[in-house]
Amino acid sequence: MAEKLPPYEEWKLDNPGYSKTYYDQLKHIEEGGSPYTGPASLFSNVAKLFKRDKTVKEDTPKYDNKLPEVKLTTKDADKIIKKVVLNETLDLKELVKTADIKIKAQENPETMGWANALIFATGGPLSVRDDNLPLSYAGFSDKKKTEIANELMLVNANIVKINDTTYVDTNTGQNIYQDIGKNRLTAQAMNGLLEAGYSFGQMLTIPIDLAFDEKFELTQKLDNLYNKMYEGGGFRDPNTMGEQVTKTLVEYGVPFGLASKLLRPLNLVLKSKLSKLNNKAVRYSTKAALSVGFNAASFGAAEFVVGNPGDTINAPDFWGLIDNPEIMFEGEEGKTGRNLALARLKNKIRFGYEGTKIGATWGLVGRAAPLGLKYGLKTAGGVFNYGGKVANATVLSPLGKIATGQVPLSGMKVPFTKYTTPTLMYSKSIVPGASRLAAQGLRKGGKLAMFKAIEPILRGVTVGKKGIGFKNKGEIPPFDEWKLLTTTNTNPLKARLAKIARPVNYLTKEFRTPNAIYKLQEQAGLNIKSENRVVNKYLQDLEARAYQLVKAQNGLFNKKPVSPLEIENQMQLVVAYLKNQISKNKLPKELQDSAEGLKKRLKPAKSKYLNMLPEGDFQNALIPIINSYMRKSMAVTTNPLYNPPKEVVEESVKAMLKLINKNRGMKEEAIDVFKKKGVTRKQALRLFAEATVRNMIVDAKTYTGDPIKYLNQISKDILKSDKLIVTGGELPKSIRKLLGEEKNAQSEILQTITEMITGIETKKMYDEILEIGLKKGWFKKNKGTLDTTLQPIGNLPGLGMLRTNLSDMFANPTMIQALRGSQGIIDMLLKSNAYRALMQFKTGVQFGKTGLSFDTQMRNVVSTPMFVIGYGWIGGKGSVDDAFKFIYNDITGAGKKITNQAFVERVGKGIKLGYLDESIEAQEMLAVIKKLNENPNMVDRWMSGGLKTKFIDRATQFYQAGDNVWKEYAYVWNRNNLNNIFKGNKKELIKQEELVTGQKYNPVSKITNKTKTYDDAVDEFAAWYARNLMPTYSLVPEAVRVIRMTPIGSFISWPSEILRLTGVSARTALREASSTNVAIQQNGLRKLMGMTLTLGAAGAVMDRVFEQYTGVDSAMIKAFRRSFAYEYDRNSRFTAVQPMKDNTLTLVNSSYADVWDYLKKPMRAFLNQIGEKDTKVIDNNVALGIYEAAKEFAEPFFTQNLAIEPIIDALPTDLMGRGGKTTEGYGVYSPTDAWGTKIYKGIEHIIQTALPGTILQAKKYGDIAYDIYKGRGDPNAAWQKFISTLTGRKIQKFDLLKIMNQKAGNFASTIKGDLTLSESFYRSSDWETRGPNQIEKEFNQIQKESFIQQQKILQFVMDARTLGIPDYKIAESLKRLKNDQLVSNIMYGAKFTPYTYYSSAFEKRYETARREAELNDRPLPDYNYVYPIGKLETVMANHIGLDLNKSYEENMKLKEEQIKGLLQNNNQNEIVPENNIIPEKNQLDEDVLELLKNSKEASLNTPPLDSQPEAIAVTETASAPINEKTGLTTTETALLSPLEQSIRLKQRA
Repeated sequence: MAEKLPPYEEWKLDNPGYSKTYYDQLKHIEEGGSPYTGPASLFSNVAKLFKRDKTVKEDTPKYDNKLPEVKLTTKDADKIIKKVVLNETLDLKELVKTADIKIKAQENPETMGWANALIFATGGPLSVRDDNLPLSYAGFSDKKKTEIANELMLVNANIVKINDTTYVDTNTGQNIYQDIGKNRLTAQAMNGLLEAGYSFGQMLTIPIDLAFDEKFELTQKLDNLYNKMYEGGGFRDPNTMGEQVTKTLVEYGVPFGLASKLLRPLNLVLKSKLSKLNNKAVRYSTKAALSVGFNAASFGAAEFVVGNPGDTINAPDFWGLIDNPEIMFEGEEGKTGRNLALARLKNKIRFGYEGTKIGATWGLVGRAAPLGLKYGLKTAGGVFNYGGKVANATVLSPLGKIATGQVPLSGMKVPFTKYTTPTLMYSKSIVPGASRLAAQGLRKGGKLAMFKAIEPILRGVTVGKKGIGFKNKGEIPPFDEWKLLTTTNTNPLKARLAKIARPVNYLTKEFRTPNAIYKLQEQAGLNIKSENRVVNKYLQDLEARAYQLVKAQNGLFNKKPVSPLEIENQMQLVVAYLKNQISKNKLPKELQDSAEGLKKRLKPAKSKYLNMLPEGDFQNALIPIINSYMRKSMAVTTNPLYNPPKEVVEESVKAMLKLINKNRGMKEEAIDVFKKKGVTRKQALRLFAEATVRNMIVDAKTYTGDPIKYLNQISKDILKSDKLIVTGGELPKSIRKLLGEEKNAQSEILQTITEMITGIETKKMYDEILEIGLKKGWFKKNKGTLDTTLQPIGNLPGLGMLRTNLSDMFANPTMIQALRGSQGIIDMLLKSNAYRALMQFKTGVQFGKTGLSFDTQMRNVVSTPMFVIGYGWIGGKGSVDDAFKFIYNDITGAGKKITNQAFVERVGKGIKLGYLDESIEAQEMLAVIKKLNENPNMVDRWMSGGLKTKFIDRATQFYQAGDNVWKEYAYVWNRNNLNNIFKGNKKELIKQEELVTGQKYNPVSKITNKTKTYDDAVDEFAAWYARNLMPTYSLVPEAVRVIRMTPIGSFISWPSEILRLTGVSARTALREASSTNVAIQQNGLRKLMGMTLTLGAAGAVMDRVFEQYTGVDSAMIKAFRRSFAYEYDRNSRFTAVQPMKDNTLTLVNSSYADVWDYLKKPMRAFLNQIGEKDTKVIDNNVALGIYEAAKEFAEPFFTQNLAIEPIIDALPTDLMGRGGKTTEGYGVYSPTDAWGTKIYKGIEHIIQTALPGTILQAKKYGDIAYDIYKGRGDPNAAWQKFISTLTGRKIQKFDLLKIMNQKAGNFASTIKGDLTLSESFYRSSDWETRGPNQIEKEFNQIQKESFIQQQKILQFVMDARTLGIPDYKIAESLKRLKNDQLVSNIMYGAKFTPYTYYSSAFEKRYETARREAELNDRPLPDYNYVYPIGKLETVMANHIGLDLNKSYEENMKLKEEQIKGLLQNNNQNEIVPENNIIPEKNQLDEDVLELLKNSKEASLNTPPLDSQPEAIAVTETASAPINEKTGLTTTETALLSPLEQSIRLKQRA
C-alpha cells in the first residue's frame, strides 16, 4: 500500500521537474477523486500536447533527410490514454501511436507523470519511478525492483544476483530485473512492430542511398534511430515460445500476407489449368509442386523484407539428404552510403533465398502430412495384420489345435494360394473331451462354489440345538424376479431377497427393470440412435455436396465466401423432392443419391406414423398432406442462444394485445393480475401481453417433448384458437416470427424424420412390453379391491403425438419407475443451480481432456487392440487397415464418392447391432449432457448446441473412432470366423450361440424385423462378440450412472467395464472351451492363452529384454517406484528404455496405455507390501497389502474428479479446500498472499488445469522446440514426446538427484513438528487430566510414529543406493532434516534416534498451570506432575538404538526381555536410600495428591489410539539413582552401548 503524499515542498525535493498542478492532481486522486477530473487531469491537457503554434512558419526543403513523423490528433491521444487508464487492451496501431504520445507527454511537466502509465501499459521501462505513486501512474523504483528481484531469487534457485540491477536466470541467460513491471507479450508485440517498421523503412532507404550515395545516408540514420529506440525502449530478445510467436506474428504478418495476396491470382490460374489434367498422378504431383512453389515464394518475399543485420536463419538440410552450404553474409562494418545499401541489399537477397527454402519445406510438410497419416495408418494396420498372422500361425493356432486333438498344421490355408490343408485329428474324442470336461468343471464348479458361499446370506442363518441352519427354506427364484419383489411379501424368503436386491440392483445394467423389458428398451434406443445417425449422415453429405456445387457455380476467381443462402437454396430442392413436389431427375446429379436414401427412410416412416396415430383430429388433418408432410423449423427449439429481435417481440406484443382485447376472459385476467395502484387499464393489458410473449419463449426453450405438441399448446392455451397445428405453419405469422421460423432444410428434415422414428420405435416398444407384461401378470387392466399397491401408469415419455394402451394399465410402483425412469437424489440435486453448474463444468473439462486432446485420442487408438490380442482375434480373418479406412470415411466422407447409400446403411447397421458409437468416455459425457437436458437451463442448451457444432462434433467423432476402429475389426473378424466354422449350417450356429451367449436364440432379425436368415444370424452373433467383449458404454451398471452425475470420479465407466470384461471374457472362454464343436472349443482356448499373454506374460518377457539392454534391473525399478515415483504412480508399471546416465532414468510408464492395468495395479500394490518383508510379520503386511490393493481398486470411483480437484486445491481449508496446495504438494498460492492475489492465482490455477489437452500439449511441444532452438534443451525431448504421443506410452526422464532433494524436504516436517502437532502434545489446557501416565503413553506413541518415519527414510536411503546414488549425495540431500546425528544413525547404523521433546514447551506448560492455580486460588501444581521429566527420559532411554531393519514391535519385545533379565540379576542387590533415612512427607504435596485422587484423571478412561499397539510398559522407579562416576543409572549402564551412553549423557546435560 502506497504511503500518503508528503507536503508539497518535501515532495518536490524528491520529484524535481514536476509542477504544483501535477502534485495537486495526485492529491486529488489520493482523496478519492477521479483521474479524469482535477487540476491536472490528463484529458484536460491532451489538447495542449498536440496544439499547433500557427505563428511559427518553417521552410520545408524539397528533400528531407529525416524520416517522416507519425501524425497524431487530439482524438487519437484521448482514445488511447482512456484505454490505458481503464486497463483496456490496445490494438497494434494504437501501440505504435503511444510512442509519440509518450514523447509529447514527457515534454510537458504537467503531464510528465502520465507518460509513466503509457510506458508501463505498453511494456516499456519507466523513466520516472516513485514508490509513493499508485502503480497505474508510476512504475517501480529501482529500490522496489531490487526488492522484488531478491524475492524471486529466494524462490528460484536458478537466479543469480550479480549486482542490484542484474539478476541472471542461469537457464535462460536473461536479466530478470529488466522484466519487472513489464507486460512481456505486449513488449514483444512492440518489438515486432519496431522490427517491421525498421524492415519496411529499409525498403525506402536502400534505393535512395543506392542512387544518391552519401548525400543523405538514410540507411545509416535509420540504423541509428532503430538502435536508439531499441535500447531506449528496453527491448530484449524473446525468451519463451509465447514471446517468440508474438514477435514473429507481428514482424512477419504484414509482409507475408502481402506476398501471398499478390501471388494468389497466379496460383488460382495455375490450379485451374492443372485440374484439367487427366492423369491422376501427374495432376497430384504438379499441384503439390505448385503448393510448394507458392509457399516458397511467399516465405522468400517475407524474409527478404524482414531479414535484418544480426538475424540468423538456417534452412533445413532434410536430415543430410540435400547439401545445404553455409550462407556467408556480407560484412557491413565501416560502410556508408551506396556501399552500405548495396551490402544490405545483398544480405536481404540471401535472407530471401533461405526463406524460399523454408517455404518449400513448409509446403512439402503440408502435402506430406495427409499422405503420412494415410499411409502411416495403412502401414501400422499392415504390421498388425502381419504380426497377427505370425503369432496365430506359430503360437495360438498350433496350441489350440493340439489341445483339441488336431494336428497343428492341418486345416490351414496355404499362403499365397486358395487351398487349405486337410483337417487331421490325432485324437477325435479323448483330448478334446478332456479339454471340454476341464472347462465344464471350472464353469459348474465355480458356479456351485459361488452359490454355496452366498446361500447363507440369501436365506439367513439360525443357530439352534441341532446346530447351524437356514432361516428360510424354499426355492430361490431367478435373480431377474427379485426386482419386482417387495419387502412386505408374505413369503419371508422373498421379502429377504427383496431387501438384498435393493443394493445389488445398482450393480446391474438393468437396475430395477426386468430383463425382458430392458432388452426391448435397449433395442429401441439403438434403433432410434441408428436412424438419427443415418439421417444425419445423409444430411451432412447433402450439405457438403451443395457447398461444392455452389462453389463450382461461382467460378474460380470469386473470392467471396460461399453464401449460406445459396447452399440453402440447393437444400430446399431436396425438401421439394422429399415432399413429392419434384422428381429426382430435377435434382442436381450430385444430390440425387443421398436425397434418395433419405426418401427411402421418410416414406415408410410416414406410413407407419400415420397408421399408429390415434384416431382423431390430428390423424384426419395429416391424411391429406402425408405425402408432402414436412414440419417447420423454429430457432427457439434448434438454437439454444436464440433470442428474438426487439422489433419481432414488439410485433408479437401488439398481436397479443389485439387478441386480449377480443377475449373477455384474457382481458379480465390481465386486469386482475396487473391492475395495481398507479397502473392504468391500458398498461395492465400491455404488461399481460408482454408477459405472455416472454413465457412463450422461455417455455419453448425448456420444453423437451415433441415440438408440435408444444405448438398445439400455444394455439389452444395462449392464442385461444381451435386451429390444429400439424406442421407449425398454421400459427399466426407474428408468433412464427417470435419463435424464430427459419428456412432451414436440414432442421426441417431432421425434426420431421427423427420425431416420427422416435415415436414409432417408442410405441412399438411399449406395445411389446404390454404384451409380455400381461402374460407375466405385471400389468392389470383394472384395479381390484385387494390391489392396494397398484397405481395407474399414465402418460409415458417419448411418444410425441402417438399413444399406447400401456398408459391405461395398472402396475406396482417399481414397474412404473422402470418404465418412466425414477426420480432419485441426483434429480433433486440437479434442481440446484450451483450443483448443475458444477456438473456442467465437470463435463466441459472432461471433454477437453479427452475429445480435445490429441494425446488421449492416440492413446485410445493404440491401447484398445490389447483386447483384440487378448482374445486371440488375429490371424488374417480381419483387416485393421480396412477398419481404419471404414471409420475414417465415416467421419470425413461427407461430399465424397465413398458416401453412398450402401455405405451409410452399413454404418446404421453397426449402430443398430450395438457395437458402433459406444465409446466409454465419449458416451459418458454425452449421457451427462442428456441428463442435464431433461430439465435444461440456458447453459445446458448451450452445451447441447455446442456439441452440434462442426468442430466439436468432429472432435467427438474422432475420439469415438479409437473405439469404433477396433470394434469394427472385431465384428468383421468374428463374422469371417463364424462363417468359416458353420459354413451355412444355421442349426449348429443357433446351438453354439445359445451356449456361448447364455441366452435363448431370437429368431427375429434386429435389422429387418423379419425371420433371420443365416447371414442375419452370423451378423448378430459376430456383433454380440464385438459388443459384449469390448468396452461398451450402455452395459455399465446403474451405480456408475449415478456416480457419473456426482463430482467424484473421472470416467468411472472405464474401470467398471474392465471389471465386467474380466468376468464376461473368462466366462465366454470357458463356455467356448466346453463346446462339442472343435472350432468353437479352439476359440475358447485361444482366448485363455491370449488373456494370459496380455495380462502378464508378454510384459514380463519385454521387461527382461529391456533389462539386458539398459542394465536397469527389476530391483532398481522397484526402488524407483517405492521411493522416487509420484504417489499416483507408486503402483504403475515402469520399464527402462535407455541405460541410466548422470543419475537420470528414462522410463516408459506402460500403465498409461495398458487397458488391463486397472486389474494389475491392485495386485502390484499387494505385492509391493509383502514382497520383501520378514516372515514373522507377514500377517500385518498381508493386511496392509490387501488394504493397498483395495484402495487402488476403489480409487477411480471415489477420488475427486479432475475438474473438481483444482477447485479444491484453490479453496481455503475453512471451505473444505486444500488451502492453496495440490495433491502433489505444490503451491497454488502462498499463505502470506493477500486475498485478492489468492483469488487471482486460484482462478488462474483452475483455468490452466481445465484447459483442453491439445492446448497444453501444444504448449509442451512449443516449449521443448523453443528450448532446443535456444540451445538449452534436450534434443531428444521432442522425439521422446512425439513417440509417447504415437504409442500412447509415456516416455519420461527422471532426474533422480532433483527428485531426491524434493523427497528429502518432505521428510523434514515429519521428523519434528508434524509428530506432535496433531496430538497437541504440549497443551496446558487439560494438565489435570493429562498427567504423567497419559503423557508417557502419548510420548511412547510419538516415538513409534517417529520410528516409522525413520524406517521410511532408511528405505529411501537404501533405494537411493540401489539406484547408484553415492552416499555423499544422499547425505547432502538429508541435510534438510537439520539433524546430522539422526542422518548418521540411519545411514551408517540403521539405528533409531529417539524423538527429543522440547523442555521449554513443558516449562511453559508448568508456568501456565501455575498461573491458573494462583488466579483461581487453588493449590499449586506439582512440577513433576505437569512436567514428568523422569517418565519422558525413561521413554527416550527405552527407545535408544532400536534396529530400523526390524519392526517396532520386535524391537520393543527385545527391550522388554533385556530389562526382565537385568532385573532378575539385580533382585538381590536392591537399592535403598542412603542411611535408611526416609524423606519426610510434605503436607502440601499430600493435599495435592488427595485432591488428584478425585480428579478427572483418576476416573478417566483413556480411549485407545487409532489401531496402534500399546507401548511396552517399562518398569522404573522415580528415584532411580545416578552413578556419580558414570552419570548413568544402573539400567542405562547395563543396556546401552558406549555410543548410546554418550548420547544419553548429552541429553541429560
